[in-house]
Amino acid sequence: MRSPPRPRLRAADRGARAARIASAAVGAPQALVRPPNGNSMRRRHAWKTFFYKNSWADEAMSNENFEPKIVGFLCNWCSYRAADLAGSARIKYAPNVRIIRVMCSGRVDPSFVFKALAQGADGVMIAGCHPGECHYIEQNYKAMRRYAMLKHTLTAMGVEPERVRLVWASAAEGQLLAEHIDALVADVRKLGPLCWSRNWEESPERLKALEEIVHEHAEAMEVQA
Repeated sequence: MRSPPRPRLRAADRGARAARIASAAVGAPQALVRPPNGNSMRRRHAWKTFFYKNSWADEAMSNENFEPKIVGFLCNWCSYRAADLAGSARIKYAPNVRIIRVMCSGRVDPSFVFKALAQGADGVMIAGCHPGECHYIEQNYKAMRRYAMLKHTLTAMGVEPERVRLVWASAAEGQLLAEHIDALVADVRKLGPLCWSRNWEESPERLKALEEIVHEHAEAMEVQA
């Protein structure tokens, strides 16, 4: 005689069940917690949610297997074209960088960097034209002033300033840009994962605090008229 089918759990019930299992393992890194039963896709989703929501999962990962996630803000006129040249010339560099094209390095607001780190990036690269060669006259000098303020603010917040780097690369310096990317990836790999996104979820008020910091230093970061 066949047993009656098991009742299907609603999405809300499945989520609550996975949350209870994950919360039960917090503070017990040695505990082996299995994801909820169900079909294969549901098990994979529950395990993925469980892994990324537990602090010990990141801490247990060794630095040897750690691959940093780098966000790169590249100037449209120089550094972005240098990256394009590196790809065309098949110059190898670490694939850890996610490139975002901006019109100028001076367009990179400090809040962009904070947001990238808050969303899970382990490091940020800002790349622009060489000083004196900016297509917008002197906006890369603004980027230099902002970079100095960023390092000071990150240090005050307890984040290693080496995770953020400002580099210069012209459109013809694809090899140089590749070397800068490899160097940043190697340095961040030594520092280990930042895991700021996990801390951010625990304290949403940090976003408001960071916005207040940016406003307080607006005069120092903006170009004086």
